[in-house]
Amino acid sequence: MWVALENKVKQARDEGLKEGREKGYKDGLARVALAEKRAREKATVDSIQNLMDSLGIDVQKAMNALKVPVHEQEHYAELILSSSL
Repeated sequence: MWVALENKVKQARDEGLKEGREKGYKDGLARVALAEKRAREKATVDSIQNLMDSLGIDVQKAMNALKVPVHEQEHYAELILSSSL
């Protein structure tokens, strides 16, 4: 009887550990994905601002020169406006 109980406790512990590892792995992947997205955004914003400064062009022309997709341009324009305040 004690052996069966010990086995159930061990099984429950092992299952809990497995679930915890899986959740931690998924959380880690989500954090990495978010950090990569932010790094790409920062690089794009920096490139837009560098073109604006170097060539004396407006944000729209800089984004077009960098071929920023049209559906992302409003987002980047907002980032640039908020960072220059």
